[in-house]
Amino acid sequence: TRGMAFAMAAVMAGTSLPVNVFAQEAATEMQTEMETEETVPETEKAEDFVIALPEGELAFSYDREGKASTILTSDAHFEKMPYVILVNGNTASASELFACVLRDYADAVLVGEKTFGKGIMQSTFDLSGGGVTLTTATYATGKTECYHEIGLEPDVLAVYDPDAEKDNQIQAAIDTAKDLISKQED
Repeated sequence: TRGMAFAMAAVMAGTSLPVNVFAQEAATEMQTEMETEETVPETEKAEDFVIALPEGELAFSYDREGKASTILTSDAHFEKMPYVILVNGNTASASELFACVLRDYADAVLVGEKTFGKGIMQSTFDLSGGGVTLTTATYATGKTECYHEIGLEPDVLAVYDPDAEKDNQIQAAIDTAKDLISKQED
């Protein structure tokens, strides 16, 4: 059933993949891991991975005068399901906003380490012979204030251990997803 579904979106900065492709690959990897433990029904496939957010305005930018502009809206039908998002110190800017929006509006659980804390919008202006990049706004959701220079604390702390046999952050995400699914079944 759809109630048994989960989604995992790894939003580590620096990937060359678009977020939806990266999320799809992460969902496939997580599904494979969980299928080996016979947790996900065969009918639940990674290609069914969908991020569903409630309808409305979800994120805003604020200029220096404090004027808000909507930068993210959703017209999607909201489907309540568990989400687990991997984050770390490289999760910044758009990926950080993505994680924040999913935590605020879809009850996603952030797993990993504190994010970078880049909650600002920068604009580059061309000049003759060069250009200049200026900070032009800050980011916030309707529920979380701007996290610039603060970062987002994970709900489940999982500090990466490069000496571990298996990726301990992925394992923490799997364990968190299993817990969320079992609570949903109750």
